[in-house]
Amino acid sequence: MKKFGFFIFFLLLITSFPTAYAEIKEGSFSFNPFWGISIFERNQSIHKNSNFGTYGFRAGYNFTEHWALQGCFSYTQIEIDTPQWYNTPWQDIYSYNIEGLYHFMPNGRFVPFIAAGLGFNHYSRGQHPSNDPETYEKYEADRFTVDYGAGLKYFLTENIALQADVRHFLSFNNRQDNPHHIHNDLLTTLGINFTIGAVKKAEAPIVEAKIEEAPAPVSAPVDKIADSDRDGVPDYLDKCPNSPAGLVVDKRGCLPDSDNDGVLDYEDRCPETPHGMKVDKNGCPSDSDNDGVDDYNDKCPRTPKGILVGKDGCAREKVSMLLKIEFDSGRAVVKKQYHKEMKKVADFMRENPKATATIIGHTDNTGKRQDNIRLSRKRANSIRTYLIKKFHIKASRIKAIGYGPDRPIASNKTKNGRQKNRRVFAIFETVPAK
Repeated sequence: MKKFGFFIFFLLLITSFPTAYAEIKEGSFSFNPFWGISIFERNQSIHKNSNFGTYGFRAGYNFTEHWALQGCFSYTQIEIDTPQWYNTPWQDIYSYNIEGLYHFMPNGRFVPFIAAGLGFNHYSRGQHPSNDPETYEKYEADRFTVDYGAGLKYFLTENIALQADVRHFLSFNNRQDNPHHIHNDLLTTLGINFTIGAVKKAEAPIVEAKIEEAPAPVSAPVDKIADSDRDGVPDYLDKCPNSPAGLVVDKRGCLPDSDNDGVLDYEDRCPETPHGMKVDKNGCPSDSDNDGVDDYNDKCPRTPKGILVGKDGCAREKVSMLLKIEFDSGRAVVKKQYHKEMKKVADFMRENPKATATIIGHTDNTGKRQDNIRLSRKRANSIRTYLIKKFHIKASRIKAIGYGPDRPIASNKTKNGRQKNRRVFAIFETVPAK
């Protein structure tokens, strides 16, 4: 127990070392004292490991950053499980093997690896208080082994690393004290890896470049008279040297923009636009919805085309809007493809919060009059419901009526006339202009 405590203290001491750049170095030698635990297959005549566990030593050579070869020696003591002795005897096991290693990510601080190898185990004569040679002689044996496993190196300094390993050993025997030819044993270890020596990498020669200083440029005399674009500003002061001839420029030689709207004065048709107002390419206030009211003063900037508006750009008095919506024959379901058409109505009502709307449905004279009146009313109600649910317009602001075939705008004797009569209108009542 004292030995194990000293081992833990030594590991803690090493972890206090400053961390340097670590890697598996080509041409280096490694030495790895370790301590661990052996787990033997239960069908062997082994009672348990001793209290000291398994300890040993590995030594290897790194041919490259990835590939290495190492030899390993370990020792453990076991108690022999046998009914012939009243006091449990013990036995020493010496293991010798050689392994090939492959390192993954050899240039990092954490270096995982895999290993595989060959060797043999020597089982010494059993030791017992009776010291009877005839009793313990049968336990002495040599067994050929094959092993494979994996491990991890964690570098604390450039040349010192913690190393953890696990190995699976296949031990071949001649059925001595066991009916099986192969035993399965497991060994887990923790140790310290020391690395010395390495192939020095050739360093690229340092070439000192001679920098020749260029002679200082000879400054030419400044011509304070030349004025290439004839704008009245000498070239040496002119920030806009290619101004069109005949145009007035500022003291920098650049064309002015007096109202700072982004349109030069010589192209600006509205030279006194208020600061911050959005203008078109002519420097005049823009009118996005073409309602005759510039965007700066337009309180309803998305008024549908053709609607009469007041000075604030919002609709006044009574306004009608034809909705280009078609229904399946005899049905009143609004299809998704007419969502944009419905949005025009919703946008108008949002921009005119005090406006109310009446949705009016009409049909041609095909069929019975009462059926057509009911159908036109159902279609108007479908549009009203769509506006309420999809665009969240208050229900109190919209009503729906249907006139059926009673108000035609064209002759029902022709196909084209009947198509014109099958229509839906939105009539808006707005606040009159003051």
